[in-house]
Amino acid sequence: MVRHFAVFGFYSVFYGESGTLPRWSRRLCRGDHLMQLVRTLRALHPPRPRFSDPQPASFAGSGGVALRADRLGWEEDGHRILNTISLMAEPGDIIGIIGPNGAGKSSLLRLLYRFVQPTTGSVRIDREDIWAISAAAFARKVAVVLQEFPADFGLRACEVVETGRIPHQSGWAASNRRDREIVFDAMETVGVRALADRDFASLSGGEKQRVLLARAIAQQPELLILDEPTNHLDIGYQFECLRLVRDLPMTVIASIHDLNIAATYCDRLYCLDHGRMVASGNPDDVLTPDLIRKVYGVNALCDTHPFTGRLRITFDPN
Repeated sequence: MVRHFAVFGFYSVFYGESGTLPRWSRRLCRGDHLMQLVRTLRALHPPRPRFSDPQPASFAGSGGVALRADRLGWEEDGHRILNTISLMAEPGDIIGIIGPNGAGKSSLLRLLYRFVQPTTGSVRIDREDIWAISAAAFARKVAVVLQEFPADFGLRACEVVETGRIPHQSGWAASNRRDREIVFDAMETVGVRALADRDFASLSGGEKQRVLLARAIAQQPELLILDEPTNHLDIGYQFECLRLVRDLPMTVIASIHDLNIAATYCDRLYCLDHGRMVASGNPDDVLTPDLIRKVYGVNALCDTHPFTGRLRITFDPN
């Protein structure tokens, strides 16, 4: 139990609502117990010297996993939040979850990365129920990047990225050269190598978001779940982030607020409204003027983008 708490409890701080822990561990992680543990660990193991440059390691992705969610429902305090939601993702797919504020996008993601169990239905990864997989095995398969930033424990950016290697380590084992190569490669991939020795707390919102994406890449998952991945990024980094995600050898499921970004980068879209699935399919079939008017309450013109050849949406401000 101590080993489980130390490894996965510490891990959960930097993965937010990781869902890889039993409820008692998640409660401890939210209190002062884990903070005291971190202070003790840092006293016993002072910070390592400045981040050195190992040889880059190529990303060892598998091409992704298949995910199937069947008739998911979730109630909390007697309130129905999600109702009969089904979706599928094939290996390597980029799936977008869209819908207005309060539609249930983040709630659906919490079921997919098993922060909470559904009231009804099931989620399977490669035909295996995610609640039948051990916490360690699930953490090696699934990485999550949330909108919220983790608490500051005085870690440098490279150390935050290095927490992505915890699911692949045993007990109190320290990072080895291979782990550091993977961390270096992940930071290089997302363009935050120059921030390696900066305190995570000192970074801007966009820089933190990219460091957390690097951490997810260092985890080497088969499924990457993103909650509003472009939320803290300026327009240039939004495109860069989504291009990077599109080229990763993994399955990606993301909640996306910007419909044009969803249309440009996603293979399939699932649209939620008031906790129900109201449309699914490829972007051209889902993002119609009629659906946008019904779900978002605005008029829109849908045509072809002159640069990308993908769907473009222009909204009527009136």
